[in-house]
Amino acid sequence: MAGPSVGDFALLLLAALYQTVFPHERKVKRYLESASQDSILEDLSKSLKLASREDQARLSEIFRNFRIQDADTKAKYWNEHCFRNYIRTRHDASFLSNQTISLLWRSFGYYAFHPFPRGEVDQIRIDADAFHRAVALLALQANDLLGTQKGSWHRRHNDEYFDRKSWERMLRSVALPCGAKLDDSFDESDGRGAMASDIMDVLSMTRPPPSLLRHPSPVQLEPAANVLFDDGGRGPRCAYRATKTDMQTLVEVLIRLRLRKEKWGRYFPSGDLDVISSQGTKIAEMLAFESFSAETQAGEDEGVVTSDDITIAMDRLPNLHLRFLQLWGIVFQPQEHTAEPSPPLKQIFVVPRHEIPLGSLSLFIPQATTLARYGERVLGMQDMQIAFTQSSSSLSSDNTSLSITHLAKSLSEKATRSMLTGHYLVLFTSSTKQPTGSDPVLGVYFPGPLFATDEYKGEAVYSVSLASSSDCIMFQLWPEFRVAKWKGDGIDLVKMLSGHTSAAQSSKITELNLARVAMGSPKSEENVLSEIPYWIGGPNSDSSPAENTQTGLHIDPNKRTATLTIKPLSVGKSGFEQIGSDGQACEIQVSNAEMHVFTVSGETIARKRTKPVV
Repeated sequence: MAGPSVGDFALLLLAALYQTVFPHERKVKRYLESASQDSILEDLSKSLKLASREDQARLSEIFRNFRIQDADTKAKYWNEHCFRNYIRTRHDASFLSNQTISLLWRSFGYYAFHPFPRGEVDQIRIDADAFHRAVALLALQANDLLGTQKGSWHRRHNDEYFDRKSWERMLRSVALPCGAKLDDSFDESDGRGAMASDIMDVLSMTRPPPSLLRHPSPVQLEPAANVLFDDGGRGPRCAYRATKTDMQTLVEVLIRLRLRKEKWGRYFPSGDLDVISSQGTKIAEMLAFESFSAETQAGEDEGVVTSDDITIAMDRLPNLHLRFLQLWGIVFQPQEHTAEPSPPLKQIFVVPRHEIPLGSLSLFIPQATTLARYGERVLGMQDMQIAFTQSSSSLSSDNTSLSITHLAKSLSEKATRSMLTGHYLVLFTSSTKQPTGSDPVLGVYFPGPLFATDEYKGEAVYSVSLASSSDCIMFQLWPEFRVAKWKGDGIDLVKMLSGHTSAAQSSKITELNLARVAMGSPKSEENVLSEIPYWIGGPNSDSSPAENTQTGLHIDPNKRTATLTIKPLSVGKSGFEQIGSDGQACEIQVSNAEMHVFTVSGETIARKRTKPVV
């Protein structure tokens, strides 16, 4: 009797495929066809149960303590009045204005029903399940999970898309929804495509029935998301268009965050808020309006943030979304973490002699990075704190000295650890006891030390293996806001310091001499170097000194001046280039200047920006 033919094997193979593939496809189809907005929100609630038992009980108690009950339906819920009452038990009007609370309520309500926002803010009612979803996405930072499959990888395998969607959600959440029709004329960041994509992200992460082991594919998700988007039964479909005024309100509260090393929950830094100040309000306005460059549209009082503006802001204020989530961590931290008797003595929260929050710098320094925090993507529950602490040399008697010797000592570390973590902020302010509103504040950010001194070998390790100029920034923080970033090939940080060519003995400032200073050179040598004017910026070329052609800082210890010179960067050259510049050269000088050096701390600070692991 003849054995099975090739055709028989083919039929058996097709039968096996039918039993394995097609049942799966049918299950996927049934799952997506039966999905409703209510069922998806219910599945999302199950996926976001991330709080510890202790925190879950505490958060449930918060909801019960401030909820109200509908007289007819007996439904128990929060509205804006409930949210405001809760906030006022933690912070009075000197810390959070009513305008800021209204913005936070809009955001909380948006995330509570994500990906199906409810539209009119004054009609939003948040029940217990919606409350816990919003707290999980915001305070517990489960925003990281949106769009992932099995909590491990993003469905699009695209970390830039992942970051972008997080920003778009944040900006839509703080906006006042307008009940306009979502058609093709809407911007991609607030229109139908963006919201349908949000639905797909949630569908990809919600746990299907146990028998459905494989998640739906993007080809299956898109039509289902469009059907769910068109279902307007749960609320009106609105456009969410954030304005620069929204951004100013958000930035103003974020720059006043004061985070501490103490944690709550899994790893969330506790903290509080500094009081509202006039200078803080002003710098928030500058940051918002400079970083979101939307032009005011005809017939409107304020600019609408567009998709292009989001791209710009992600580059100019890279830590805005991180600080946004940290704010929500403070809002819902345990009561005992809200009030701190006193901050660490060396930790500073405002620019010396000013009321400018140093938190404004935490929005745009380039080194803080948000690592993935759940599932296989977790690279450790890391300290997301960005804090500024006076360097040990800044606490000495000559802590405000402008000399290059003081700077070299302040930007050096002892090579006693396996990894150097020092990042430094140098500020130049007026020494006037009561500076005027027009006195400039200048600064430079170093992503690493100039030297690491080896105590055992008695020599300095140069910065070639530690950090380069590529992540450096120079800036004017007050009374205007300007930022210049390094462009082109990076150089060792120590090569950014050189003697001003117009000064006598400028050639004495060399890497070797600065290394000797870091190690503790003879006092006579330090005295000579400390009087020499110097330059922080690109290195000199054979054709001309860098200070004559490039953006940089001129420091003159004798005249006690610090001058930031902004100049266009020549094509093909490496150096600092102003962001958003109109090409005009300018010069900003601080008279009676003093120098303040801070160490920037936070375990997530890295040599290079780390993308979320997907």
